[in-house]
Amino acid sequence: MKNVEELRRYVHVRADAVPESEARHILDRATRTWQQHPGRWRRPQAVLALSLALVTIASIGFVQIWAVQHRVAAPKILPTVVPQHTFKALEGIAIGADGSVYVSDYSGQRVYRLQKSGRLAIVAGTGVFAEGGDGGPAANASFQAPSGMAFDPSGNLYVADYWADRVRRIDSKGVITTIAGSGPTTLNRFGYPDPNGAFAGDGGPATAARFFGPLGLAFDNSGALYVADSFNGRVRRINLDGTVTSLDASSLPAPAWFPRYLAFDAAGNLYVADGAPSASVGRLVTEGLIGGCRVVRLSPAGVATVVAGTGTCGFSGDGGPAAAAELDDPNG
Repeated sequence: MKNVEELRRYVHVRADAVPESEARHILDRATRTWQQHPGRWRRPQAVLALSLALVTIASIGFVQIWAVQHRVAAPKILPTVVPQHTFKALEGIAIGADGSVYVSDYSGQRVYRLQKSGRLAIVAGTGVFAEGGDGGPAANASFQAPSGMAFDPSGNLYVADYWADRVRRIDSKGVITTIAGSGPTTLNRFGYPDPNGAFAGDGGPATAARFFGPLGLAFDNSGALYVADSFNGRVRRINLDGTVTSLDASSLPAPAWFPRYLAFDAAGNLYVADGAPSASVGRLVTEGLIGGCRVVRLSPAGVATVVAGTGTCGFSGDGGPAAAAELDDPNG
């Protein structure tokens, strides 16, 4: 795909594994600063491919490029073209109606659009880790780790603002608003939101609800938005009337899951990448946030079925049944 090749020119990272000695940075939420953390970035070990939505996957370093068939109107973009750019940590991706590729830079605090001409433009974000900007131009708004993205049928772009515990919408005129999440709650001893106070609001307005690390976003055929509320261990639905509810996953076998990214198939089944907290938040494992390293299917009737992964993180099983294979922190 031409746009993928063009994007490769802008991403100044090697496509092979990063050396063990190379340091990474993690967010210290207590101080609102990035701290150096020893260890390596882990490359994706599994990608959920749906024949309905997924056309191609290209791995560029730690970036997964998803080209989807669904096309919607593109939101207004900042006219300034970025001639040469190094992304810090690409996370989410969406495709516009004109074939433009939208990517979120988790650490760079921006959303970009790679146009068909091959030029890169800023859609949203100032590049500063902060709060603010609702009601104004998205390019003047601040983010706290923009992550998963999805377009609704009307062409509005939705972005999961991960550490802000919010979901935000950029409309076709380029105006940004918060449509879900009331923001971070009390911090625990690790500098992260207290899990005991980070979930609330089911049955009420989504804007008053509490989320804890929203990641993946996906729309069903009715136009309802589904959110992977990762640290709360829930998938939540934002209904057309603006209220929020949690899906019933009680039929899912142990261990407790850590939903990351979402996708629907043509039959209305929701597929969930059940990952595990990354090394940057691995301390939270002590609080019961384990994750199953699986791919889970939720039927329209609410039945949860493991379609890939054993519940143990690792790598094994090529050539055999997917449900008997080990996956290592599936994301896409």
